[in-house]
Amino acid sequence: MLMDFFDTLHPKEVIFTSLGGTWEFNFPKLYYDLTEHLQELDESNVTLPAREKDLHETLELMPELFDAASKLAYIYGHNRRPDAAKALYERTIAGARKYIPDTFAPGTDRISWAHLDNRPFLRLLAGYAAFVEQYEGIDQAIPFYEEVIAFNPDDNQGIRGVLATAYLKTNQLEKTVKLAGHYPQDSTPELIMGAVLSLFKLSRTLEAKKLLRIHKRFQEHVIKELLSPVHVPPLPGSDTIPIGGHDEAYYYYKSQGDLWHQTPGALEFLSAEAQDLQVQIVSVSDD
Repeated sequence: MLMDFFDTLHPKEVIFTSLGGTWEFNFPKLYYDLTEHLQELDESNVTLPAREKDLHETLELMPELFDAASKLAYIYGHNRRPDAAKALYERTIAGARKYIPDTFAPGTDRISWAHLDNRPFLRLLAGYAAFVEQYEGIDQAIPFYEEVIAFNPDDNQGIRGVLATAYLKTNQLEKTVKLAGHYPQDSTPELIMGAVLSLFKLSRTLEAKKLLRIHKRFQEHVIKELLSPVHVPPLPGSDTIPIGGHDEAYYYYKSQGDLWHQTPGALEFLSAEAQDLQVQIVSVSDD
């Protein structure tokens, strides 16, 4: 009787419902049973071929198990089977979209990360965007990054930094600045320093200076990293990247550093601003 009661808590099939403009996926009990199986699979020591076979069989039982599709697509990519990964991504995403009704208003309605059952879908979309960037080019990936943020503007996945870099690399400078404006309290280096560089390239140097001053506290190490002749990778073993630290600055340099070096006058501008902001340029390890 107890199991019958818990069964009634779940719908008989996948549904996508609205709560005042915020939408959420709801799944049948099988979904949660298979999600638990995925966790056990992650903790097991099975071989990669056995893992691939298991994920494939799991998806046959529940094609809407989006995390399983993400994991299997990763294996396909690892095995240099991008065509199989692309087909899986697109088939699974197309299946998910069938649940989104015509009444869903893009740009207004949301698929919030706060609802736990939405997260696998958002992860799937982000994974596909990264896959497209790797195999088809950054221009093709931008619309998918934009869609993830449109669905969940709070951007708990950190897509805004990736998108800012993509805009910069494709010379969509106004979009970089506009994106940073949507997150005025954000300290993500790719977003903030990407906007600073975009403003400089647009000859809006006063705005670039103002933005640097506003965010100086969390960008000092980034400025040092950009102006340093030496770039020392973080020590291995750390699972976290402290905000405003050297590790974060190094990874920023890896993503956008070349863009600063390729822009005439950008590093000179930054060096002059560093002096005005009293950022002491000594070395990347100077803390």
